[in-house]
Amino acid sequence: MKAEDTLISNRGYSFWILVFIFQISMVLLFSLEYWIPLIFLFTLILMGYSPYNLTPAIYLLIMSLFIGFYIIEKPIGIRIVDVIISVSVISYILHKAFRGDLSIMKTSLNKPIIIFLIGITISLFGAPQIGNGVINLLRHLELFAIFYIITDITFLEGKAIIRKMLDYYVYIATGASAVAITMLYSLGGGRAFGVTGSPLSDLIVSALIITISQIYLRQSSTQRGKYSLIAYILFVQIIMTQTRGAWLSLIIATLFLTLLLKKASIPLIIKHTFWVSILFCLAIITSSTIFSNSFIGMVHRVEHLQQLNIGTLHYRLILWDAGINAFLSHFVNGIGLGHFPILSGDYSSIGNSSFFIDNIKGLSTHNIILSYLAETGIIGTFCLLLLFMKIIQVGHSIYESSENREDYQLSIPLYGILFYVCISSFYAGAWFWSISGVQFMFFLSLATVFQNIMKHENSHYNNHFPN
Repeated sequence: MKAEDTLISNRGYSFWILVFIFQISMVLLFSLEYWIPLIFLFTLILMGYSPYNLTPAIYLLIMSLFIGFYIIEKPIGIRIVDVIISVSVISYILHKAFRGDLSIMKTSLNKPIIIFLIGITISLFGAPQIGNGVINLLRHLELFAIFYIITDITFLEGKAIIRKMLDYYVYIATGASAVAITMLYSLGGGRAFGVTGSPLSDLIVSALIITISQIYLRQSSTQRGKYSLIAYILFVQIIMTQTRGAWLSLIIATLFLTLLLKKASIPLIIKHTFWVSILFCLAIITSSTIFSNSFIGMVHRVEHLQQLNIGTLHYRLILWDAGINAFLSHFVNGIGLGHFPILSGDYSSIGNSSFFIDNIKGLSTHNIILSYLAETGIIGTFCLLLLFMKIIQVGHSIYESSENREDYQLSIPLYGILFYVCISSFYAGAWFWSISGVQFMFFLSLATVFQNIMKHENSHYNNHFPN
């Protein structure tokens, strides 16, 4: 091993020691609101190691998804993950400059991403609050910057890094779930969001997609046992979030996963489906036994589906009505990117009433497609749907190019998560904003890396074995 490689390796070990210290101190210091020195410490660590190895930054980014504290809540809402994104971008530039390479990796999504960004930028022409629109556009740009950073960093490390990152995500999600469940138990009621907040429900759906797929695809009984235990904990967690959209997303995603397993034997699919069902039933029994009071809230949330004028569902109907009215009044390029939370009362059927201002104003439409229809019109929404179509093609591509069980262990959960993101956008989601947005870009990056690896392998094979 070269002296330079040894230096980098030693720096890697010391980096992870610092990461461990950072993870522990983050929870302690944040509870004391000492976040400024904490962020400063993190910045120094990351920038100091960026010329050598930036992969740990991705792991830190994953971890930050599950810490939902606001550093600045109003007016723009900045969480830890937003700060880490900015630091990661700076560190990545240093990383590239250290190697004298400032190129951007080519992917099949380059053109759709550019078209999408142009489409939503058009909505800013004539927007009443251009500053707010520019901030939201920059938010989109920072998310796609993360997409390219993760794609570029992980590509050279091959499929192994994809497997490690999927497992790491699941482990962090399980730990966050254990914290949320413990906090719910200590509080004696409410909903299990822990230190993450409401985005935890979306994060757990992705973790369950990975976990359930591994129960089907792993051959080792030890591995299946490990993922079964994780699935049980995550099932308890998602039940106790009491989030109807997450439940619906998990059902749809699980059905999609079973379709992707069509090449497996029917008896094997039935066997594992039965086992997953048992785990889910055990989770229900556990939840109802330990958190009996919380189930009263769950029953009420289900009952609200039959009574449309009660609870958060009523608020969503008002928001959807305002979103439709905003689109109809500006159907070409919308009212302006990021403007709906500000101007929603102007398009609501109940107007800027005291009820609307106190309970609804400032919220998004809670529906990504409708949100882009209202804010960016037909132009921006068409560009969004084009991007979603290309993303589904990426998922389908990695699935079709998989040749063995090890490949399917990566391609099936990634395809399932991309499908979940695109489908849930029609009834929920916040996939271009903060925590959920970074989650989306993380899995999209891994899928794109997998696609590029498979193309590279096929090209290498064809060059050595021409027809």
